[in-house]
Amino acid sequence: MTQAIPKVHFTSQIDLSTGCHIVYPYTEIDYYLNNAAAFIAEGLDKKHLVVYIDKPDHYKRVTDLLNYRGYSEDKIKEIIYEECDKYYETNDAFKSEHVFRNFHRILAPFLEENKIIRTWGLVSWKEQESLTLSNGLKKYEAGCDECIKKYGNIITVCAYDGMALPSSILCELLQTHEYHMTDHYLAVSGLQKKKSVIFPSLSEQLMLEKETEDLLIRSEKLSVAGQLAAGLAHEIRNPLTAIKGFFQLMQSHGLKQEYYDIVSDEFNRIEMILTELLILAKPQEAMFERCDLIPLIEHVAALLDTQAIMKNIAIRCIFRQPAVIVPCDENQIKQVFINIVKNAIESMNHSGEIVIEVMPQADSKQVDIEITDQGSGIPDKILSQIGKPFFSTKENGTGLGMMISHNIVNNHGGSILIDSKMNQGTTFKVVLPMGGDR
Repeated sequence: MTQAIPKVHFTSQIDLSTGCHIVYPYTEIDYYLNNAAAFIAEGLDKKHLVVYIDKPDHYKRVTDLLNYRGYSEDKIKEIIYEECDKYYETNDAFKSEHVFRNFHRILAPFLEENKIIRTWGLVSWKEQESLTLSNGLKKYEAGCDECIKKYGNIITVCAYDGMALPSSILCELLQTHEYHMTDHYLAVSGLQKKKSVIFPSLSEQLMLEKETEDLLIRSEKLSVAGQLAAGLAHEIRNPLTAIKGFFQLMQSHGLKQEYYDIVSDEFNRIEMILTELLILAKPQEAMFERCDLIPLIEHVAALLDTQAIMKNIAIRCIFRQPAVIVPCDENQIKQVFINIVKNAIESMNHSGEIVIEVMPQADSKQVDIEITDQGSGIPDKILSQIGKPFFSTKENGTGLGMMISHNIVNNHGGSILIDSKMNQGTTFKVVLPMGGDR
């Protein structure tokens, strides 16, 4: 007796027997493999032609699941398997015409038959410009949609790594697929673009708007996951760049204890970031201790000095007092200044100076830390957008750096103010409370 394999919930309102196009941006590999196994098992049970396009190790794990549930080796051999990197020709930029060639190579002998075809494909692509990738995927998915409409007997799941897929492309894919699937559910895609428009009744319209709203919320969660992964990679790259730079300095200028200390601190920072990644599902509170901002700022300046020198930029620190004590989580506040100073360096396309000035206020209740660059400035129309999730003025930026910085400073009872003048530069003012322990 074949045992049921756990799978996503297929509602009674969704009939998959007449052909459909499903997009699946998965986030958990175990759920992904179970869902693939369930989809394939259902096809085998219903005597569909099953085509499975995936990584070899995924194929092995899925067939192991099927075997464990009682499917014989002969039954499993009925599956037409293709390695996804070869099918999507991943060694080349994603070109829809190449993929369609493989699509028809596999399915052409069966398209004219009455047999239902069930395909599961993990779409893989080579790193390339987002616009090029987006155009290639849209052409491919639109072509699949037309093929499904033409023959009416194809059930296909287009699976994507939801942690690597840009959110903008995900939104476009939701417009070219009839159904949207996640690790836990399958639903009608409220974003699909239709060629004809039917004016629904008021109740139907309200239901559609509610479904679309729910789908957008769920899609946004997937987008957040993907963007968060990109942001974490960005944050890990910062200390790795510093470590690489200081190792090069060691090779050319000899060994210095200062270099060892900075490299050690950055290794600790990588460890801290990875630890936070593992506990994202259960965030921890900041650990507030009394911290002197002066050595912290000096460390940030030393850390980013090599990157600044490469662009002929000098980082100058101005301290009004020998010590400025604030209650804070040292690692979090250091991350704020690293993000701001790094952005300042990237904003300058010419030689110049970045000034970091620490100015305790007269009443000693708070301290202003101003970071001033000589970059191109930020236009007024987008100045208010800085710090909002996923907004970035950089071509490949995620926007997470400033969003995280704002959240950290707000959690410390402070604020970030921005003053910018076009073609003159930008000043970020970080205001933090001084005094005793929180």
